[in-house]
Amino acid sequence: AYAADPVISMGSTQTGTVSRDKTAYYRFSVPSSGKVKISGLAERANTGILTTSIRFRIYQEDGTKVYSSGMFYMPTTGRTYVNLTTYLNKGNYTIEVLQDYSVNDGARYSFALSFESANESFAEMNAGTNNTFDTASAIRANTTYRGMIANNE
Repeated sequence: AYAADPVISMGSTQTGTVSRDKTAYYRFSVPSSGKVKISGLAERANTGILTTSIRFRIYQEDGTKVYSSGMFYMPTTGRTYVNLTTYLNKGNYTIEVLQDYSVNDGARYSFALSFESANESFAEMNAGTNNTFDTASAIRANTTYRGMIANNE
């Protein structure tokens, strides 16, 4: 992530164009561990080209890739809907939008992020904080606990 990357908030719509030579980056924060959804639309920028593709990747603050979508191809209609779900711990992240195909015709995109908290009993950040015997959270019998295993744990 670079300081110049725009910071986006959950629910705001982002639009742009990517190509083999141009990738887009956005920074966002996850307020607590939970489910992050990427929803949107991608279209070929050049209707004369038969197909193109687009991909989304998410990196945590230290640059570690924690999520990579499959490629979304846009063959016949020239467009595809994007609906992705990933699970992340509280923290700051960067989303990368890129064209992942050899033809450099470009792809237009529009997407928004949404968030649903896991309501964990023990809050965790980034790669998790209670993932070993030594760092396990203390629990009591006859008590219900909520947790989540994130993509970056």
